Amino acid sequence: MSANPRFSFTLPAGWEPRPASAAPVQGVDLAALYAIADQGFTPNITVALQRVRDLAGLEQIAEQTVQLLARRHPDVTVARRAPLGGERAPGIGQEVRFTADVAGSPVTLTQVQVVLAAGPLDEAGQVVFKSAFTATERQAPSLLPAFQQFVAGLALADEEG
Repeated sequence: MSANPRFSFTLPAGWEPRPASAAPVQGVDLAALYAIADQGFTPNITVALQRVRDLAGLEQIAEQTVQLLARRHPDVTVARRAPLGGERAPGIGQEVRFTADVAGSPVTLTQVQVVLAAGPLDEAGQVVFKSAFTATERQAPSLLPAFQQFVAGLALADEEG
């Protein structure tokens, strides 16, 4: 497996891919925006791949993502965190809430984060998908099912392809 594995995905209707460099944070391998903004905020999905040596650290990765978010948004709170996936692809899902300044106005945002193991363990470690979906508190419930479908379709691409 290469150091930077490729992955496949299908974006739900209404979502458009953007260059990863346009993402609000560095280290993103995929960014997508939703077609309809709310309160001046455009919902987004990001995916970053990371390699880990020990899947027992998935919860630590989830906590680190909250800490990074808290650097920019001190009011971040974890609304819920739970294990997900199965034995072959364990993961952690969490929902966080915070306030962001959008065009000079405070907007309450919901971010759903999924840290999910993918592919076999090899000499370089285990590949982990770190996916996040961010939307306004009002728009998040209607868009969440599409994000869940998106995450379910994430897969490492065949090295042959």
